[in-house]
Amino acid sequence: MYGRLKYPDVFPATGELLVDAYDRLWVQEYQAPWVTVSRWTVLGKDGAAVANVVLPDRFRLVEVGVDYLLGSWRDEDDVEHVRAYRFK
Repeated sequence: MYGRLKYPDVFPATGELLVDAYDRLWVQEYQAPWVTVSRWTVLGKDGAAVANVVLPDRFRLVEVGVDYLLGSWRDEDDVEHVRAYRFK
């Protein structure tokens, strides 16, 4: 099916934007339809990149807390599950 689709020559530079508990900006790279992982760049208050984050396949980030990531993940049957990941 994807082989028959006509894609534009140019895609958007970014996907979603989120602000975390420390007022850092999380910028998602645009996710083309055939890409399953989600890549984010975290920018500090001064605009400098402080981290690059790659999230699991089929995981949609909804909230970034002080020490956790919260979102939804879809299994191979497209059933949605809530997931949280802790980090330090």
